[in-house]
Amino acid sequence: MSENQIPISDNEPKSDQRAPFWQGHLAQYGLIALAIALVITSLWLPPVSLGNRLFHWDIPRITAAEGGSVVHLSGARLDIAPGVLEGDTRVLIEAIDASGTAGVLTADSIVAQAQGAIVALPDDESAQAALSSLPQGATLYSPFYSVSTFSDPPAAATLSVPLPYEIQNTAMADLYAWDGQSWRWLPAQTTADGLSMQSAGAPLPALFAVGTPVASEPAVGVILRSSATTDSELPGLITVEGWTLDARGAVTGTAPAPDSIADGGAQVMVSISNVQDGVIRSDLVDNLLIDDGAITAHAEAIASRVQSEGYDGVELAYLDANPDLRGEFTALVRALDAALGPDKALAVRVPFAQRSGDGWDTGGYEWQSIGELADLVRIPLPADPAAYGAEGDVDSMLAWAVGQIQRSRIQLVASAYSHDATASSTAPISYETALNLLTNNIEVENPAELLLPGQTLRLGTDPDNQRTLELDADSQVSWFQYRDESGEQHTVWMETARSLVRKLQAVKRYGLNGALIDGALDEGNDGSILPLVATWQQDEIPPVPEYTMLWRVQDTEGNMIREAVTSLEDAKFAWVAPQRPGGYEVSAAISDDGGVTNRGIVAEVGVQVPTPTYTPTPMPTATPEPTATAAPTRTPAPTPEGGEAQAAPTPAPTTAPATGVPAAGRVGGYFGYGIQAHIYGGDAQIYGLIQGMGFNWIKQQVEWKLVEPEKGNYQWGDLDRIVGGARAAGLNVLLSVVKAPAWARPGGDLSVEGPPANPQDFADFLSALATRYRGRVQAYEVWNEQNLHYEWGNEPISASRYVELLRVSFIALKNADPSAVVVSGAPTPTGMNDGVIAIDDRAYLEQMYKAGLARYCDAVGVHPSGYNNPPDADWRSWSDPSAPTFKGHPSFFFRGTMESYRNIMVAYGDGGKRLWPTEFGWSTFENLGASAPAGYEYANHNTEGEQAAWLVTAFQMARNWGWVGPMFVWNLNFAPVSGPANEKAGFGILRADWSPRPSYSALQAMPK
Repeated sequence: MSENQIPISDNEPKSDQRAPFWQGHLAQYGLIALAIALVITSLWLPPVSLGNRLFHWDIPRITAAEGGSVVHLSGARLDIAPGVLEGDTRVLIEAIDASGTAGVLTADSIVAQAQGAIVALPDDESAQAALSSLPQGATLYSPFYSVSTFSDPPAAATLSVPLPYEIQNTAMADLYAWDGQSWRWLPAQTTADGLSMQSAGAPLPALFAVGTPVASEPAVGVILRSSATTDSELPGLITVEGWTLDARGAVTGTAPAPDSIADGGAQVMVSISNVQDGVIRSDLVDNLLIDDGAITAHAEAIASRVQSEGYDGVELAYLDANPDLRGEFTALVRALDAALGPDKALAVRVPFAQRSGDGWDTGGYEWQSIGELADLVRIPLPADPAAYGAEGDVDSMLAWAVGQIQRSRIQLVASAYSHDATASSTAPISYETALNLLTNNIEVENPAELLLPGQTLRLGTDPDNQRTLELDADSQVSWFQYRDESGEQHTVWMETARSLVRKLQAVKRYGLNGALIDGALDEGNDGSILPLVATWQQDEIPPVPEYTMLWRVQDTEGNMIREAVTSLEDAKFAWVAPQRPGGYEVSAAISDDGGVTNRGIVAEVGVQVPTPTYTPTPMPTATPEPTATAAPTRTPAPTPEGGEAQAAPTPAPTTAPATGVPAAGRVGGYFGYGIQAHIYGGDAQIYGLIQGMGFNWIKQQVEWKLVEPEKGNYQWGDLDRIVGGARAAGLNVLLSVVKAPAWARPGGDLSVEGPPANPQDFADFLSALATRYRGRVQAYEVWNEQNLHYEWGNEPISASRYVELLRVSFIALKNADPSAVVVSGAPTPTGMNDGVIAIDDRAYLEQMYKAGLARYCDAVGVHPSGYNNPPDADWRSWSDPSAPTFKGHPSFFFRGTMESYRNIMVAYGDGGKRLWPTEFGWSTFENLGASAPAGYEYANHNTEGEQAAWLVTAFQMARNWGWVGPMFVWNLNFAPVSGPANEKAGFGILRADWSPRPSYSALQAMPK
């Protein structure tokens, strides 16, 4: 070591060899502190988030002063108003997927939905209890929402919940909340956009979810008034009226005992109201509500009577409650609910809510509070049909109501009464009263107590007081208007089974508890309403009522003389006084089922018919020889208006003389006056009309297919009535039998009528017919116009086949009734002979004779149509420039047809028989209100005067010939039956309103 070097001690620091700071003690302490700080900081950061865990800093904070909102990613929202919190709080909403909880919930009650942030089902016992105790009668949809608060919860909050997409009908959505013990329904409204539900002012729930009601059959019942009839079978839900509130606050009045109106299976409630003698005594309710002691005593008095008299519950129907006493009315409901106890039901009648700005005014009734207390809340439906349209109040109000009152507690009340409304009031009236108002404008034209035979009595609507019945499409209510004696306008709404069903469909539309019908059993209301109680839930809509006028004429002994049905729009009736003297009553009644039943007489007049000045007799007068008629040489076919006739040769009879009609000598049978009528469906007046003309025969066509639709299955109803009515009127009857049923025409062309394949089937039917009416039907015509293709089934036209049908028919008829006259089917005058469409009637008659006609009939049928030619005109020379068609052939002339047939009968040795014109006449559409249809244009050339004169002349000619039997005018009443535009109407001698045409009067006055 050098002498200049200084030794250094190990314990002495060296200035150029100092340790770093972080190696010092202070630094070491600092590093420890830093590490601790980092550890603590990491606890406040994710994933540990100690701050969130301890102080819930990640959950929205709601201040007491300002309130606030919490929004879940799914759209669920919780709004808390300022002032409902005592201090600041934090609120958490979580969406719970409850769809996978097998064993707790099923797919039938929970529908999965994944929207927003959904957490797993919590394991805590409260959530499990909630999901295993779902509300009865409801289906809840996932997600469920849980609400957590981290200080005192708010007293109330507004919930907004998105509607699950599975709910298609948003009107059926409900909001439910779990309060820790059970699920309860929350008042809530579907928002205007239909996307969510909102409940305002509800206590904060632990869980909440959206649900819909489980489909169930709604309850349905009736309210029985004291005047109701209880003989009918009643439904299982009945409310009886009779109790009232008196001035002392006591319960007075009586109601039917439960066991007197229903068996043990029905629920019978009694209704107590504040209506006295039709007046609403709201003052009595006000006096009661302002006294707490009176409320308690009244509730106990009601409950005591309900218990002692055995009712299942009570309906509180206090109308016009004071809006200033809403709370007091709710207190009455609360007291009555407590007094009744759990074993008796409480229903409260509230009025239909009224629009008020954007909301609804419920007057003196707190719907939410009442809905929480009462078992049932009953809402009467309005009478005005306008309330049921798209812009009406019913749907809007009910959509709001199910957000105020749990839908399973709402019952609708529908009135079976019609209503008469003015600008200032609406009054219930019975259905029959409404019908009477509709038709009390029927009056008698020129009323007289004495009506001479042949005179016409007319009834109809007053043209200055018309009432038109309309149908409201939305409510299906029929309505009309009228003015009373003071000139005030009234509107009458007619309540029927159909309109009630349409109204009650709202029960299903909104999933309500059910409905009651008020007045269904009251006298004068629609009797078909009560039966619908059991069926309206099945969506079966009763038919629209068919309103008609039912006209009747009866004699003083009550015998029906005439009955007719017309529409309300054509409410006119004409009756011709008959020859039979006596007293008659003519009445007008209204029917709502097409004339089947009578809903009440609205007009009635009595008349006396004196003894006629002459007595008609069917005895023939002199029988001079017929005039000569030349044999035809050609058979022109009928052509349309203005056309030319087509000539077709036809052979003359081999043994018939070329000209002239031989003398008749002594011929069998007798002359008679007859007419064909349509009596099917019922019209007893027809017999009186025929009697009034002095006629003694009636012809009715019988459609075999209707009477024997199956072999041996006879439907005699209409025929029994027709034959019985004719015989009671002293008329002889000719039945013309046609139209084989389908079963008797296998393989036939069923698009047209035709004969049977087996003639014996027809013979069997005629045998049954003649056996049944032996001695009451005098004659039978076997078939009709069989020389025409569409009367012969589009089969080859064959006279020999027809005669075979006639042969078996003749034998059957004579065996069943030997006295009956068998008339051969009358051919139709066609004027042609192509053999396909038709065979000339004279040629066909000859073919019938060649096939044996003479042996199988008592008389020969003929249809001597006159077209536009007078009855005495000679077909060989008659010319009328104003009526150019249908000339030059005997088929177009009454006389030509009759004399030609007579020639042929004599030529074939059958001159001892008579010709029976089973149809004849002339068509005219003058004064019918219609023109002749296509094919009948010739009728436009005939006048009513000509028709009348020609019919009389034809009868006089035929009677004088001496070889003609009863003649049957075609026809009496096809204008009323078929309408004035039908081709048959032109031949008729009555107008569409049953008033006589000149022909009727002329035939009536014709000497007989």
